[in-house]
Amino acid sequence: MTKAKIFNIYTTSFYVPEYDDHGGTNGYGAIAVCSSDISHINRSFPVRKSNQKNKQYKPMTGRRICLLAVLKAMEEFIKVLDQNDYDYKGVLFKLHTDSLNSIRLIRNIPMYLEKFGENPNKWKNSRRKKIDGDLLIKMDKLTKEIKKRSGKGELRKFELKFRSKKGIDDYKLAKKLAKETAENVK
Repeated sequence: MTKAKIFNIYTTSFYVPEYDDHGGTNGYGAIAVCSSDISHINRSFPVRKSNQKNKQYKPMTGRRICLLAVLKAMEEFIKVLDQNDYDYKGVLFKLHTDSLNSIRLIRNIPMYLEKFGENPNKWKNSRRKKIDGDLLIKMDKLTKEIKKRSGKGELRKFELKFRSKKGIDDYKLAKKLAKETAENVK
């Protein structure tokens, strides 16, 4: 049996918090997705402060921007599959994030769905604080889409992993892109 080809995708964020008079935060920054295996995926995306006048206002926090980084990487990965410019059969995709908290939240999606249902506004952590259920529900749908494609044989497997940034050039590039993009946001 031949060893599966592995494509690694790395995502990270750069966050600049801004605090209000009550200690709340609503910052800005950028996220980046990089891979030396799929070079056209190397991109960064600005993340602006949340609009407080919006009915669905959710402040842009460090946790939220980390989750957005994983979400955007998954969306970009699906775009790569949709382009069909490469035969991904037998390829193992690994999406790496430097946010362990995001991994924990994502792994708990089935528990949140069972406990709180499909309404993301009801989702809370063990300390009864609201969590970013809207992003987690989107991630759950993307994960199911990717797994469905894997089951059809479009790719071998997809894994989401925590990985420290230390010594990984793709992470360095992602952090550089995110920081440069964040400097132009506000």
